[in-house]
Amino acid sequence: MKSGLTRSARPKTDPIRAALSWIGSSRTATQVAVLVGLAVAWEIGGRLLDFRLIPPFSEVARAFFNLIGTARFQTDAVLTTLTFMLGFIPALLIGIPAGVLMGRFSKLETILDPYVNAAVSMPMAALVPLLLLVLGTSIVTRAVIVFLFSVFMILIGTLNGIKNTDRSLIEMARSFGARESTILSAIAIPSALPLILGGVRVGIGRAVAGAIIAELLTGALSGLGGRIQSFGSTLQMPQVYAIVLGVTLVAWIATEVIFRAEARLGHWRHA
Repeated sequence: MKSGLTRSARPKTDPIRAALSWIGSSRTATQVAVLVGLAVAWEIGGRLLDFRLIPPFSEVARAFFNLIGTARFQTDAVLTTLTFMLGFIPALLIGIPAGVLMGRFSKLETILDPYVNAAVSMPMAALVPLLLLVLGTSIVTRAVIVFLFSVFMILIGTLNGIKNTDRSLIEMARSFGARESTILSAIAIPSALPLILGGVRVGIGRAVAGAIIAELLTGALSGLGGRIQSFGSTLQMPQVYAIVLGVTLVAWIATEVIFRAEARLGHWRHA
């Protein structure tokens, strides 16, 4: 009798409430739930509006899976990835060391800070005509555009990370006769890693956008930007949205990986 009362007194688990609780507690689950909701709203809106420029999401998804199996799309994806890498890798190799130097040497920061701020506020797309005149329409021009889109985000993230290093640790290291190189390698850079990765995360998103914009503005006949332009000129909107969403998905995955590394390093730093 007692065991029966105990069993009946146990609260029943609501599966819907449990699912909502899990979604709310997981960042990735929340993001996926939002994306699913947007896809459903897009599907409903596209069918209700019956507007050629906004096709239903199901048509976009169908176009995406049809495209990724074609050799032309795969070649274009490789070319856009190459443009991204040729611009983003130099942005890393220049942005991180420049941010470290500016963060450690205040005079250098005073000299360069106005130019960095001006470059961040400048619309990079406005430089494309000048780059075309100087460099032509080659992949070098597109890589330079990617570089300009991303390098300053990486530099600023690194600069902020180095400047936020615990001063007491640096002073303690100096009191024991540590050299500047030791302070950088053992204290400043490890402490700044979460913010450095934050700058890299923002830089990835900017670099991906820069790669597509570069191909669009330079009139490239190849690459995913060229394919968007080609499909857009013939109003093949499912294909246009399919490429845009595919690029966005890849960029989101890359930034999510960096975010998780950034969060792990942040926990380690404060442990």
